Amino acid sequence: MAWYTERYLYSGQCGLCRKNVVSQFATGNPRTQYCLDCWWSDKWDPLSYGRAYDPNRLFFDQFHELELAVPYACTTNDTVLLNSDYTHQTGHSKNCYLVFHTSLCEDCYYGYGVKKSRNCMDVHYCHESELCYECVDVLGCYGLTWCQDCQNCSESRFLRDCIGCSECILCIGLRNKKHCFLNEQLTPEEYRQRCAEAQTGSYSMSQAMMAKYRELQLRHHWKCLQTEMTEDSTGNYLYRARDAQHCFDCSDIEHSRYCSQLQLGTRFCHDIFQFGIEIELCYDSLSIGYNSYDLAFCVTCMESAARLRYCMYCFGVSDCFGCVQLRHRKFCILNKQYTENEYHSLRTQIIAKMTADKEYGEFFPMQHCASGYNESTAQWWYPKTKDDAMANGWPWEDNLPRTEGKETLDNLHDRIDEVPDDVTGKVLRCEKCARNFKIIAQELAFYRLRSIPVPRRCFDCRRMDRFHLRNPRKLWGRACAKCGKSMETSYSPERPETVYCEECYLKEVY
Repeated sequence: MAWYTERYLYSGQCGLCRKNVVSQFATGNPRTQYCLDCWWSDKWDPLSYGRAYDPNRLFFDQFHELELAVPYACTTNDTVLLNSDYTHQTGHSKNCYLVFHTSLCEDCYYGYGVKKSRNCMDVHYCHESELCYECVDVLGCYGLTWCQDCQNCSESRFLRDCIGCSECILCIGLRNKKHCFLNEQLTPEEYRQRCAEAQTGSYSMSQAMMAKYRELQLRHHWKCLQTEMTEDSTGNYLYRARDAQHCFDCSDIEHSRYCSQLQLGTRFCHDIFQFGIEIELCYDSLSIGYNSYDLAFCVTCMESAARLRYCMYCFGVSDCFGCVQLRHRKFCILNKQYTENEYHSLRTQIIAKMTADKEYGEFFPMQHCASGYNESTAQWWYPKTKDDAMANGWPWEDNLPRTEGKETLDNLHDRIDEVPDDVTGKVLRCEKCARNFKIIAQELAFYRLRSIPVPRRCFDCRRMDRFHLRNPRKLWGRACAKCGKSMETSYSPERPETVYCEECYLKEVY
């Protein structure tokens, strides 16, 4: 995770055409970067940076020198993007802004893990949905606001653990219901009256309802794990899995161990973080996918990549070792071309030397990470202080993108219908971290359309608030609060929630 950045963006310049770009690298990072058009073009050749292997030096040191020399793409995005410059780890999307780990989306803003969705804002793991706001883990939903763990729900607010519900407010654990308020069934007329009283376009009212929402959740009983259609598997947010052990946020996975955030086809894989889509026999790698096979110790290798070891940012590449930023190549080592026989002979020699040096079988050293530890995904899951990082020799970025003290508007109107058009030209101050932020025009239009008050926190604080709504990727033993049976759960024993085993939970909600 320390090698994966999906949190910050900077201003930069293409090293080839000199165009200004949105960049994944902070000012001062020694790596050269190209704009996406130049990086994907034939204007440069990654093999020109190739070098001969030196058996008298550590392999990781030689690889690091190569990795520093070969140009990176300014952001890890594909070229099927339209009007979506301010994104990273994103593809096949249109009119998106500050979304990360996202694909096949249109008109989405401030999101993470958004897939096949439209007109969604401030969402975390939002799949195949539309017009959703401040939602976490929703699938196939329409018009939800402040909701979590919902499927096939529509035009509702403050829902959690609901399936097939529409026009409901402040409800938990409902199935196929309509016109409910605080889990009470109402007539259509009663429901409309309660909606009018709620005034969710008011910030003060929405905060009061949020407090009620949190209180309601403490009285609810929760399923031990978020899993569906699993067999002989352990983990959380695990769907359509067979023999998947300690896997999290994965779907369509089988015969795999210690994987997270893999989708749409994973088989016989171990220790993989991120991506997926038909990968097989891969080990200890990051962000790999699109029909790839037999990869180990790789970063962002995809598009039918095969039989790679210690490669980074390679696309359509096979039978390579220690290569960086290659496309559609074969039998290369340290970006130098070899014949098939030369490749296999040198590969065997390198592995023997790395094994003797206790390098082979280990991932790339964190001391060589392309960005600061505090810029990476690792800081979300395993937060460290600067002193911790420096003591281990890990890189750290002191100049994260933020401004303070430049606000031009101190007080926002309580109701969205009172907010003037010129708020998009104002600089606001985050109530939590004091960071300055702005409201973009598309964002204001969305708030007005959906009767949502303007947020008081910056994008990064809102994102971390959503992140912390989810349980940690850890499992505990705990007794079912209903039947007393021992079970495995993502709720630690000291937490106040009432947690049921799957069998007891299903009896309660159906």
